[in-house]
Amino acid sequence: MSATISPPPAEREPVMSRDLAVLSASFFLIFMGAGAFQQYLIRFMKDVTGRTVTESSWVLATIYLSFLVWRVLAAYTIRWLGDQRSIFLGQVTYTLFLVFAIFTREFWVLLAAAALWGWGASAMWIASSTQVLDASARTRYGSASGVFYAATHLGQWLGVILLGWLFTRGGWSPLLTVALVVSVLGNAVALAVPRKYVPREEPRISKLFGVLRSPESKALAVLLFVSSAGFGLILSLFGTLLSGQTLVWVTSGFYGGRLVSSWYAGSISDRLGRRGVLVTGFALAAAGMACALQAGSLAALFVAALTLGVQSGTVPVAAMAMVGDFTEPSRRHMAFGAIYVWRDLGVALTILGAQQLVSRVGQGVCFATFAVLFAICAILSLGLREKKGSAG
Repeated sequence: MSATISPPPAEREPVMSRDLAVLSASFFLIFMGAGAFQQYLIRFMKDVTGRTVTESSWVLATIYLSFLVWRVLAAYTIRWLGDQRSIFLGQVTYTLFLVFAIFTREFWVLLAAAALWGWGASAMWIASSTQVLDASARTRYGSASGVFYAATHLGQWLGVILLGWLFTRGGWSPLLTVALVVSVLGNAVALAVPRKYVPREEPRISKLFGVLRSPESKALAVLLFVSSAGFGLILSLFGTLLSGQTLVWVTSGFYGGRLVSSWYAGSISDRLGRRGVLVTGFALAAAGMACALQAGSLAALFVAALTLGVQSGTVPVAAMAMVGDFTEPSRRHMAFGAIYVWRDLGVALTILGAQQLVSRVGQGVCFATFAVLFAICAILSLGLREKKGSAG
């Protein structure tokens, strides 16, 4: 009886390509600098312009309101500029805001700089997200997305800690200077992003929103809208309830939880499916908001921030992988634009709305409201359809 020789197992394509490494490094640096400064932006505006917390919140909210408008229109500028220029110039707008913050303290000038930042954020996120998927094997979309988001989140986490330490020792001047230097380094690395030609469909507004016709796209839009409230709460409500090292300690739960969960969420979703990752992220966030109802407890606020971080790490990674599962490469830039409009809207409305909700009905009702919203999304995620081959 002759023995049969089985063929050797096919090698799995590595997750970390050169393209992904360069993109991840540039995002690590830009979010360690200007991206991390967002955590202190409302307090900065209040201190240097003398405006109220609500008025100061409008500058941060303007970034995300402009962001969502340009999510719809950035497909046009990306087609004109190309992916590499869109990523580089988008990151430059982050750095420019810090330049304006150093050299002028005029409220309306900084508001305009925030609006420009919104275009840059939209252009670089849409272009880089498509590049990450284009550089990855279909069976590794989740893992590649996890690496990319983990690098971004690690940069922002370390940046929040570093900038907080600088502020407690020297005020706004050293904080802004270091944030600017790190951001410029991120811009320099972005120049190394390769110039690749990827065929893209000609953008049209009707086509852009046409990608939301499928049940999966509609569900992702809703889930990203609600999930983004977690980041809005950290930037707005937590940023004004806490200060100094207490703010750094509590919000480190968010940034650390987001980092770890985004790193693992991608590979887990590749193996077990996207749906379970989404359900877990929302369920934990709901539990964390319920924990935050223990008013006055810093430990409870830390747990809440940690679970919001886990949600903010898992949901975008799984959503990005699902766009890869269900969307052709030539249409992905439009899919990211249409779906992530809702995420940006969620951040902006939470930045403005959380302050109003707390002032009118109290902190407890605010946390309870978001606990219910996250729990509903966990239930809705159970009904998501998954594409065969996205796991395993």
